[in-house]
Amino acid sequence: MALRREGGRVRQARGEVSTRHELSLTGLTPGTRYRYLPLVADGRGRISLGRSATFATWPAPDEDTALRFAVMSDSRSGLGTADEQYAGTNRQVLGDLMLGALREGARFTVFVGDLIDGYRTHAGSVRYELRAWQKATEPVAASMPIYEAMGNHEALIEYWTPGWAVGAVSPTSMEALFGERFVNPDNGPSAPEGAPPYTENVYSFDAGPAHLAVVNTNYFWRSHFWRDDHPAADRGQGEGWIDDTQLAWLAADLAAARERGQGHLFVFTHEPGFPNGGHVQDGMWWEGRHPEMVARRDRFFRVLSEHGVAAVFHGDEHNYSRTRVHGGLVDGLERPLWQIISGGAGAPYYAQAREVPWASDVAAFDARQHFVLIDIDGEAARARVVSRTGETIDRFDLGAVE
Repeated sequence: MALRREGGRVRQARGEVSTRHELSLTGLTPGTRYRYLPLVADGRGRISLGRSATFATWPAPDEDTALRFAVMSDSRSGLGTADEQYAGTNRQVLGDLMLGALREGARFTVFVGDLIDGYRTHAGSVRYELRAWQKATEPVAASMPIYEAMGNHEALIEYWTPGWAVGAVSPTSMEALFGERFVNPDNGPSAPEGAPPYTENVYSFDAGPAHLAVVNTNYFWRSHFWRDDHPAADRGQGEGWIDDTQLAWLAADLAAARERGQGHLFVFTHEPGFPNGGHVQDGMWWEGRHPEMVARRDRFFRVLSEHGVAAVFHGDEHNYSRTRVHGGLVDGLERPLWQIISGGAGAPYYAQAREVPWASDVAAFDARQHFVLIDIDGEAARARVVSRTGETIDRFDLGAVE
């Protein structure tokens, strides 16, 4: 691959012989736009040129330069045309929102799960759907990096006729396929022997003065987690559960980010702690039926609050909501924070559930397809929610939550 920044000389990055290439680019200058050109050589030495594109690196943490990124999720098949049911993805809406984020100047996008329909029993079917999702995002991903998280629909399962299911491990797992298909940071925790990997589905990175951490509340999924007679009761975990390994990693990761001087901390995971429409029956809440799940949710939010996380972003519910999470909802919460659900990337619409115990803490709700823009400028951080048609749905500060 040929790479050049404006006014600079051409550099080359070489890969191994393969039909799929991942190249590591180092020594890039912060806050700089680069142009690149893929070069492919066959066995006879003939060279073919790919499409040229550009990308921009983020500013250095100590630079007084503004940074903007986007958040969205839930692009599995919608209702309507063939493009809205394109190989497990709502290609039409997903493409529109990605282009919208690029037009708005987002440097990158975090996609918080449910990319595809999923729930497949064959790895080839999952690979097919993930390739389709990448095909839909390719025009934008060539210039704007996308960081993907796993949702409940990213599921490769073993299935039994009564409805029992558990995440597959052998010969491969959904987590392994996710890492095979996408390129995300590989700084997550190590998985126990015999369990699926956390590699590239639990990770974090710095972007300018911001630090972003992704955890997986659909890791090694198992249905009916409360049933002792489950055929796989000795493995897997329930939807919405964040395990001890991830919690310990997250706490250490956020503490290290603060120590490095990162001023704005954000956390992303698919399952909402306080669902507001469409997944009140599960998420991290399960209508309060499973005390151990609620206790684990509260422990997760205490970790976020302890380290001064500005907002936690979820998907799962196919709408937008902003909820103030405070000590009245989570015992021992040191400081309030915003929970943002942004699940409007094309999956079927969900209406608001107004009977949840935290209904009075929901500051905003909207069912329109959308993405969220985060703007960081010095010590200030602000959010704006943009509909598919370009309207502003909501805007708010991401400073201290009163």
